[in-house]
Amino acid sequence: MYHEDFELTQDLMDAIVVFMDDEIREKIHCALAPCTPADFLKAYVKEDPDFEDFLYSEFSIEL
Repeated sequence: MYHEDFELTQDLMDAIVVFMDDEIREKIHCALAPCTPADFLKAYVKEDPDFEDFLYSEFSIEL
């Protein structure tokens, strides 16, 4: 999913969340909370596949 030394921190996740669709984000939050940022992001991308390209282009995150 990520490079070996990559850590999806809560601070990074907070920056990413700003770009998420509110409806999808809330749906995932209700279904998974509490969960790790990585698990949340994986679930979000399943609901919004185009977001994966955005993650790569803006944050260099490769799922």
